[in-house]
Amino acid sequence: MAYATEDELKTAVYDALKIELQHEPLFRDDVLQLKVDDAVRELKRRRCYNNTTMTDEQILADLEEHYTIIKQAALIYYNRMGSEGESVHYENTVHRSFFYDDDIFSGVIPFVKIIL
Repeated sequence: MAYATEDELKTAVYDALKIELQHEPLFRDDVLQLKVDDAVRELKRRRCYNNTTMTDEQILADLEEHYTIIKQAALIYYNRMGSEGESVHYENTVHRSFFYDDDIFSGVIPFVKIIL
C-alpha cells in the first residue's frame, strides 16, 4: 500500500499493533504511539537519508519497504517497557532476554555518500 505521508505510514503500523495488543491487560495506547515514532526515527537514522539527495517521496517509499521492520521494532520497544536494556533476567521459572537494536535492524543497509 502506498502512503501519502510518513504520518499515514506510522498510523498504519500503530493500527496493526493496536489490534495485536488490544487485549493485553496493561495496554497503553499513548506509549504504543511513542514506540512507533521511535522505530521510524531509528530506521531513518540507520538508513542515513541525510547522506542522500532523496526526495521526501523517495524516503517515504523506502520507509514503506521497511514496514515490517518498523512494526517489529515498535513491538519490541513496547514490550521492553520497564526493563530497557535488559539482556538476561531470571525470576523463578521465567527467563527473559532481549534483542539488541543491531539485531532488529540487521537487514537495514545505510546509504553512504561518496566524495570524489
